[in-house]
Amino acid sequence: MVLLRIVGRLDPDQTIDAEQTVLDEYIRQGHSKVVVDLSEAEHVSSTGIGLLLYYSRQLPKRGGRLVVVRPEGHIARVLEMTHLDRALTICDSREEAFAAADRQVHSGADVSG
Repeated sequence: MVLLRIVGRLDPDQTIDAEQTVLDEYIRQGHSKVVVDLSEAEHVSSTGIGLLLYYSRQLPKRGGRLVVVRPEGHIARVLEMTHLDRALTICDSREEAFAAADRQVHSGADVSG
């Protein structure tokens, strides 16, 4: 399982390229369960959100999943207003996110495994 902790900004500059490169490398190594901790993020651009959605759709094809630790403030509000909180698996803590990442996904429903 991979933990990606975002502190500060996730926006379309070298940061996103670096995060995508790191995730792609972990996936190539066979990791398919990713927890992205946004609890300390101050800003997530639309490109950053696009990456989260991309990986949330790609990882289940490899038997895994992407789980997000709940962001604070305006990031949480943006996810709620755009209903992206329904498209992403979002948990209140890292511990909950790790447990959710370990659950198998079957036809869109969580199945304890």
